[in-house]
Amino acid sequence: MDLSHPDESVSDRTLHLSLLLRVGGDLGLVVSLQQWGGLLYTLAVLLFLINNIRAVKLGATVAAKIADDVTPADQQKALLRSFEEHEAKEIGQGVHEKYLKMVQELEGAVR
Repeated sequence: MDLSHPDESVSDRTLHLSLLLRVGGDLGLVVSLQQWGGLLYTLAVLLFLINNIRAVKLGATVAAKIADDVTPADQQKALLRSFEEHEAKEIGQGVHEKYLKMVQELEGAVR
């Protein structure tokens, strides 16, 4: 079963084309092919990163939805309470909120 997303093949194909151009440019001593190969390589890496970020966000959303569907509400509350107790014991009170606030400030600065 092929679980790959069509966007993955775009970055793969771009990467392979960039390699062909760079090798062809190296063998034929054609600087413009080397440059186009380098440019396409950069594009392939960016496409790869964008696709992975998208996949992680989608996976986290799907996983959270599945977890919510299969975990009863009282068990979710017990897990949250247990996590908060562990966090307070191991990390310290208010540390999570401190870092969450920092992330929110960074997100605000980026937008």
